[in-house]
Amino acid sequence: MDDGAIVKQRQEPLGAPLPLVAGVHTGHGLGYAGDLTDDQRWALSQLRAKLNFNSFSHPRFTAALLLRFLRANLFDVAATAAKLEQHLEFRLAHGLDQLSAEYQYGLGPAAAVFPELSIIKRYYPHSFHKTDLHGRPIYIERLGRLDAASLLAEVAPDRILQYFAHESERQTTHRMPACCLASRRLVQSTVSILDMQGLSFRHVTNAAALKLVRSIMRDLENHFPESNGNLFIVNAPGAFWVVWKALQPLISARTLEKIEVFRHGEQGWQTRLLELVAPESLPTFLGGTCTCSGFAGGCMESDAGPWHDACIEKVLGEKPFWEVLAELGDGGPGRSSSQEQEAEVVQQGQQFAAQGPADRNSNRCDSDEDLDLDRFMRRSVEVLAPYLTCGLRVTC
Repeated sequence: MDDGAIVKQRQEPLGAPLPLVAGVHTGHGLGYAGDLTDDQRWALSQLRAKLNFNSFSHPRFTAALLLRFLRANLFDVAATAAKLEQHLEFRLAHGLDQLSAEYQYGLGPAAAVFPELSIIKRYYPHSFHKTDLHGRPIYIERLGRLDAASLLAEVAPDRILQYFAHESERQTTHRMPACCLASRRLVQSTVSILDMQGLSFRHVTNAAALKLVRSIMRDLENHFPESNGNLFIVNAPGAFWVVWKALQPLISARTLEKIEVFRHGEQGWQTRLLELVAPESLPTFLGGTCTCSGFAGGCMESDAGPWHDACIEKVLGEKPFWEVLAELGDGGPGRSSSQEQEAEVVQQGQQFAAQGPADRNSNRCDSDEDLDLDRFMRRSVEVLAPYLTCGLRVTC
């Protein structure tokens, strides 16, 4: 196969505007919560009606989650329902609903469950690291440094797969809601960067390595679909195309559309990344300025991001993640997002007016700005604009 046929064509101008970013509210009917066409809303309602109520009645099955499966199955309700039934079995097999008193609404940190975490990350370097300009979490893998032989010599394959399932679930229940709180809007996808620097034929001809990576990708595609908004593969050497042919059949057409591949030595990939990510949020080896110098392993060990902000962790410890999403317009069952958002703006405006300057600043967290006048005005415009445009009067 000609490798040029599987590299995403970058025909649109670089610096595509915000409305083209997957997982961010656009008004283009891309199939995300708060951004649906009438047919997509109908499919979501039909899916809820079709699913077994006893199995899917828990509020963790948010509109955002159901829409991920619907998008992956092109809004085919019957096919999506079948996939979700399989997902229930997967959750049971991997203990994704085994919560604790300390973590009541989602799984706790992987370090508390996987004592072999340091070994996994040593031989398979990967990490979440801060957010892009749209508030989406950034996930990085340095696949060129994967040492599958050493990893599998110390950690069983099933244990590795269980770890990645745990981290993927925690992305849904913790990291993504934290990003929502930090950006004050729904964040429904990630930016993934796979750095192939150092990849050689030794990697791609290792049967155990290929089997492990394929198994991880299969689980992600089947049980955590539509998680990526953008996926960049950078520094791809000639050896990459060998493994790519083996992995491509496991990747859905929708995911393939989001992948941009930059060959080793190709110019422009760092500029492309910096269109979506601020330099201070991107590690130096990817063209940014961040080193996370306070951590021995640098950016790949820091796990830096809003999910470690003390204020946000406090909120997520006291409030279920599904309530956080609902308050930002997830559109769960029985919810009228526009009406509730309008009421939220009115209530926040009243609270703001009742506070003096000292009160407005007293509860502010350094890393999570609370409501100020400019933010309130912007929020008001966002929520009330549809009513004003239609000539409807909103009474406060």
